[in-house]
Amino acid sequence: LTFDYGHNTCQIRLDGEPLMTKYGSLTSDGTGAANGNGSWYKLNTPQTVKNLSSLKVVGSTAIDEVVIKQAESGKVTDVLPVLADAKSETGGVPNAWIAEQGITRAMATGNAPDETGMTVVKKYQAGFDVADGKKLEIKKITMTQNGAQLEVPVAKARDGYKNVIEVNKGTATVRVDIPVGEGTVTVPVPAPNGNTAVKYTYQIKTQTK
Repeated sequence: LTFDYGHNTCQIRLDGEPLMTKYGSLTSDGTGAANGNGSWYKLNTPQTVKNLSSLKVVGSTAIDEVVIKQAESGKVTDVLPVLADAKSETGGVPNAWIAEQGITRAMATGNAPDETGMTVVKKYQAGFDVADGKKLEIKKITMTQNGAQLEVPVAKARDGYKNVIEVNKGTATVRVDIPVGEGTVTVPVPAPNGNTAVKYTYQIKTQTK
C-alpha cells in the first residue's frame, strides 16, 4: 500500500503490479484516468464517494516483505525493490518509471495507443508522462523570413532517442531530419511548385539516434 496524504489517495500493488479498476485514477492526485481504469483510490472520508474502505484477499496468502518509507515532500515514490531497480526494465521501459507512472507492465508494453494516438512506450521515449494528454504535434506556427518558427510541446527525449519534426507536403513526407528539444525551433518552409496551393503539415515524432 502506498499512501499520498497530500491528495488523500492510496495505491495497492499485488506482486508488484498495481490493482487497476474502473474506480481508480491513473495518478495520485486523482486525475489522468486511463480509459477509466486506474490504480489510485480515494481514502474513505465523509466528503468522498466510491472510496477504498477495505481490502479483502480471498484464499491462502502470506506477507513476505514489509517496507515503510516516507517519500520526499511532494513526491510519491515506489517501495518495491524489484520495480525500483534502475537496471530492470520491461519492453525497453524501465520498471522504476512504470512504477512511478502507476501502471502495469502489461500496459507499458501494449501496442494500443490511447486517446492521444500514442502508446505508453512512445510517450516514454518522447519524454511525456503516461497521463499527459498532449500529442506530439506543433502547438503554434509563426512565419518568419527564414522559414517558420514552430512552438513544440515541452518534452525531452530519453537517452538513445530524439524528437524530430516531420514536414509533409500534402501526403508526401518532405523531411524528418530536424531535431527538436523543448520550446521553439525554426524550420525552412519548402517552396511550392508553380501557382498551385500546397498544404504543408508539421508533426513531432520520436526516432532512435
